[in-house]
Amino acid sequence: MNSPTWIIVSAFVSVALLVGFSLSAAADSPQHSLMNHLAKNKISPEVLEEHAALCEELIQEPEESCLTTAVEAYIFVSTSGTERAFHLFLKIPRLLNMYGVVFAGMILYPKLTAVTTVWKLANGTDMEVVDIGIGPHLVAFTGIGYSHYKRNIASGKGSMVAMCLTQPTIMP
Repeated sequence: MNSPTWIIVSAFVSVALLVGFSLSAAADSPQHSLMNHLAKNKISPEVLEEHAALCEELIQEPEESCLTTAVEAYIFVSTSGTERAFHLFLKIPRLLNMYGVVFAGMILYPKLTAVTTVWKLANGTDMEVVDIGIGPHLVAFTGIGYSHYKRNIASGKGSMVAMCLTQPTIMP
């Protein structure tokens, strides 16, 4: 698998794991262990039913809030096409090399071949495109991604993929 495809697949897997862990943590509640304890100690059916009704009421509200609370993430892919881009990244470990993991950055695309697409991922919904930048534009983001630009700060062509918790800003 080539490098950009691998990055996109790993970003999707990361988001799926984030959503899965969030939902599993919300579903694990102490009320279920209380019901098991009552059943093992042979409590009368009437008392058991009363406890079940009470537990159902206690569980219902947190479950509803977990389902209505949106877990959102934004994935964006940005490329300069065949032209150059001016970029400034906060990254480690190699500050002079533009290949690698990026935590924040700003990219200025002055030419017509540049394209940036932002997708929104949320629990319970499909992936949707929320912003597109075509041609000359500026992209600012905070998140984690992988850059693949040819030269450092003094312009170079390339591309990047990133996942952010806040929507990246694209200004024409």
